[in-house]
Amino acid sequence: MVVMSEISVKSRIALSVAESMLRESGYQIFKPEYEKVVEDLIKSKKIEKSFEKYIKDIANHKNDFLIVGFDKRPKFVKLLYNETANNEVDTVVISSIEPFVRVHSDSIKIPLHVLIKYRDLVRMQLR
Repeated sequence: MVVMSEISVKSRIALSVAESMLRESGYQIFKPEYEKVVEDLIKSKKIEKSFEKYIKDIANHKNDFLIVGFDKRPKFVKLLYNETANNEVDTVVISSIEPFVRVHSDSIKIPLHVLIKYRDLVRMQLR
């Protein structure tokens, strides 16, 4: 029987929260192994063709999500749980302490009402 640590469970909750928040903000979400769908996205014109040059960078899996917004520009997003984003761009930080949810990005837009909703959810679930 596998026993998950509390941190592991909370990390999975944080990943779910980040995914839901991004999806509710209008982004399409692709999880790890998203490299399998990138070519199809390019072929179906759901993302810019110029993104092809970045496909080789996908293999390093330093990111938790690939998101595509209304502008059809793909963005890699890294999730940090109870960590500090040290000037890392396109990072979502979920924390068990205030401010609970932070988005470090100039290009990822989360509506204020969505941010407040998920901040309150994290406050209740991960404290």
